[in-house]
Amino acid sequence: MTTGKYVFAIFTVFFASGVQAQEVPIPPRPLGYVHAYGQTTNLTAVQIDAFLDPLCPDSKQAFPTLLQVANHYGPDVLTLRLHMFPLPYHRNSYLASMVNTKATTYTIYVTKFLKKNT
Repeated sequence: MTTGKYVFAIFTVFFASGVQAQEVPIPPRPLGYVHAYGQTTNLTAVQIDAFLDPLCPDSKQAFPTLLQVANHYGPDVLTLRLHMFPLPYHRNSYLASMVNTKATTYTIYVTKFLKKNT
């Protein structure tokens, strides 16, 4: 048999045996970083999802306007959710997004820890 037939036979056995990638589970909360939480709930009538590249000059220019809008209406009316979306043509953008994610996770952990122990 040729290599192509071996590959086809392996894939046929793999998929016929029921060993497939399972569906990705739905996350318990929407992804992204919420700018500010309201007093009552996170479910507001207006929700803005902004996909920003940390090294993109256009994202840098749009970010202050998004913050102004979110602060103007307040967290009880508008939810601003930020998503890190590294673009492939910005050098080191993926690494900057990973650092941002780790720093945010660390900050949330430290904040919760300090609230418990004070």
